[in-house]
Amino acid sequence: MQQAAQTPHDDRDDTYRGPTDPDIPDDTVTEAVPVIRSGMPERPAYRSIPRDFSGSEASRPAFLHVVAAVWVLALLVAVVTASAIFFDKAAVQDALRQGLRSDNPSRSAHTINNAVNYTLFGLLAGACVLTLINGLCLASTWGGNRRARIVHTVVALVTAGGLVGAWLSLHDARATAYHLTEWGPIAVAILVIIGTALLFAPPVRLGRVS
Repeated sequence: MQQAAQTPHDDRDDTYRGPTDPDIPDDTVTEAVPVIRSGMPERPAYRSIPRDFSGSEASRPAFLHVVAAVWVLALLVAVVTASAIFFDKAAVQDALRQGLRSDNPSRSAHTINNAVNYTLFGLLAGACVLTLINGLCLASTWGGNRRARIVHTVVALVTAGGLVGAWLSLHDARATAYHLTEWGPIAVAILVIIGTALLFAPPVRLGRVS
C-alpha cells in the first residue's frame, strides 16, 4: 500500500490574533503588519500598541501674541499715567481735596487729607495686585492651560471695572498730571477689554501635555 505523503509539521503559531483576541489587553490598539511566510498566502498579523492616556491636549488662542502685545501696551499706558500722578502728586492731592471739601463741607481737613491719601494708596495697591494676577493668568494661557482663559477673563473684567472706578475717583483731578488722569484709565480699560476679547479666538493645538 502506498503510504500517503505527510505534510511537514510547522510548529509556528498561525493563530489569528485580531482586535477581538482575548489575549490582547483592553487598553491597547492593534496595527496591521503584513507577514510573508514561505508556502503560505500573505495575510495580516497584528501587534499590540499601548494607548497613551497621559496628559491632555493643550491649546491656546490663535492670536495670543496679539493679546500679549495689547496687554503690554495697556501696562505701558498704566505706568505712564501712574508716573504722571506721582510727579504731579501735590497738584493731584490739592484738586482731590478741593473736590471733597466742596462735597463734604462739614468734614475736617484731617479727614479729607486721609481720604485723599487712602484713595491714592488704594488705587496704587489695586493696580499692582491686578497687574500681577493678569500677568500670571496670561502666562498660564500661553502655556496651554484651558482653565486659565476663564480665570483671566474674570480677572480682566474686574480690572476694567476697577479702572473705570479709578477714573471716577480722579474726576476732580483730571486737569492735573498732564491731563493723563482724564483719559489714561479709560484707555487702559479699553485695551484690557480688547485683549480679553481676543482670548476667545479659535484655539491652536500645542500637543499633549502631562
